[in-house]
Amino acid sequence: MKTHLLASVLLVSGLGLVTPSFAADLGDPAYDWSGGYVGLHAGYGEAKTDGIFDSDELPGSPAEATYGDDLDVKGFLGGIQAGYNWQIDGFFWGLEADASLTGWDDDVGDFIGSGRIEFEFDALASLRLRAGVTADRALFYVTGGLAYANGEFTVINNAGPGQDTGSVDINAFGGVVGGGAAYAITENASLRLEGLYYIFDETKDTSELTLDSDDGDSLSLNDVIVVRAGLDWHF
Repeated sequence: MKTHLLASVLLVSGLGLVTPSFAADLGDPAYDWSGGYVGLHAGYGEAKTDGIFDSDELPGSPAEATYGDDLDVKGFLGGIQAGYNWQIDGFFWGLEADASLTGWDDDVGDFIGSGRIEFEFDALASLRLRAGVTADRALFYVTGGLAYANGEFTVINNAGPGQDTGSVDINAFGGVVGGGAAYAITENASLRLEGLYYIFDETKDTSELTLDSDDGDSLSLNDVIVVRAGLDWHF
């Protein structure tokens, strides 16, 4: 699934890679993309995680260790965006902010049922520059900027009586790149399709979360891939 999503991001991003010579042939565009806009989006994505719980079981008892990269964290998302475009002839650049609620979660345990990792991935946000070319009502762009992600890792130790748990929040800052295309369906509304690749590399020390946590334990959020469609209202 991650490979398919990455291919989709590259395909959508490729829509924005239009050569300057093509843009020069556009002439004076009939539709003006300049100005502000707000909108809604929805899509599908996947988060890549890593790390380990109960690391002291290695290499002697690997069945008792639990691995963060076994988490399958993906699903639908939805949110809002707002931005402003500046257009000069067939070229444009702009600034956009967006926020998405994800609600993705998954959990994974070791092979003997003594340990478990859970991850709840709650939100994504970004502040990005956009640049590209226009062809009347069509817009093609690449984008990049700053990104934020929010979530929570929980480790659970069931080896003893009761349930021994511990959690750590993820408030990750990183970068994002991508690209897409838009089409103005009316004078004040446009549809878009875009792909975004978020880069985080946020690692948390989890060595003291439970009685079974070990010195080598840590969990991390590495990257996120999203493909989404949206509707913008221009003013």
